[in-house]
Amino acid sequence: MGDLVFNGIKVEELDLTNKIEGAVSLDISQRASFNVKYTRDDKKCAATLTIDMMDKNQPMDFNFKFYMQMPPPRPTIDLEAKNMIAPASFNGKLSNDYLQLLPKFAIQYEWKKGNNVYVTASRGYRSGGYNVQMFSDLIQSQLKNSMKAAMISNETFASMANMIETMMPDEEIDIKASTTYKPEYSWNYEVGSHLTLWEGRLWADLAAYYMDTKDQQISQFAESGLGRITINAGKSRSFGAEASLRASITDAFSMNASYGYTYATFTDYVVNQKDEDGKLVKKSYNGNYVPFVPKHTLSVGAQYIFRIAPRHWLDRVQVNANYNAAGRIYWTEENNVSQAFYGTLNGRVSLEKGNGVLAFWIRNALDKEYQAFYFESMGNGFMQKGRPMQLGVDVRCRF
Repeated sequence: MGDLVFNGIKVEELDLTNKIEGAVSLDISQRASFNVKYTRDDKKCAATLTIDMMDKNQPMDFNFKFYMQMPPPRPTIDLEAKNMIAPASFNGKLSNDYLQLLPKFAIQYEWKKGNNVYVTASRGYRSGGYNVQMFSDLIQSQLKNSMKAAMISNETFASMANMIETMMPDEEIDIKASTTYKPEYSWNYEVGSHLTLWEGRLWADLAAYYMDTKDQQISQFAESGLGRITINAGKSRSFGAEASLRASITDAFSMNASYGYTYATFTDYVVNQKDEDGKLVKKSYNGNYVPFVPKHTLSVGAQYIFRIAPRHWLDRVQVNANYNAAGRIYWTEENNVSQAFYGTLNGRVSLEKGNGVLAFWIRNALDKEYQAFYFESMGNGFMQKGRPMQLGVDVRCRF
């Protein structure tokens, strides 16, 4: 915004303070006052905007008072207009119907029971929808535009029209673009194999895949901070591989392991964003990793069963241990915040008798610190840490 000059005085800073009269929560019958003040040396400028919150379906009635103390010999400016009308509601209807054919093609060759190779190609789809929480932002923008128009058209402030235009630029309102998001489409290709080895004691699953996504849906927090919204992020491409093994070493001892690799990046994702000066500039995320998709996943576990002799106070004791890991995970489209590869160790001991089970468990036994979630709201970043080491007991009974 350019310099704000009124009657020869350059306004360098505006101090905006808010006051709500009444209870803590703003009800439709209460009054809100917004004070804009400027003071420097012997020059004082103040404006008070009073809003009476009436029926949400009726235009808003508001007052505006402007006061400026000028250096002698200039006279003090004291202007006030009451009962100006500013409509701030929307009447209309949005409707979208989605109909999509989802073909899938598969070829499988099995040379022995439990041993096969396969190739698949399938169409993926996620329905579009509405970000209803965006109406709060739209109402605020509509209210601001309506109040500005009411003040400019009022004869009391007609001489201040340029100043009001500078302080309150119009905000563009596009209800459909702001509240709706499009369906997500993808083509998924996969080749893999299921193997049964070691006389049925070892099972292996291998797969490689490629996914091409259009209008990918990703989740963000609204600029106002009021809830999360879904947006479409152009095109993305991902490919990777997965492998898993399960082995029954003995009748009592078994092990399992799995690993996955995913490389998911944006291929066509360019948006308009405001820079530090408030101007719209193009921002490209092409080549950046898709957020919330771990590049590596790993799981290793083992189980041992102690079978107790008949007529004992226990039937069996089962011990489980597993290590789960994931990373790196990027939290934003800019890839400026991420969680490195990390893992947690977990364990469980179950005592079983008949239909009853008493289990003692531990999660994150090594008390590993990690980021479970991250989001940005109103210009600030917020990090949610993962749960620390936890201990617990479960009691179950089957009837």
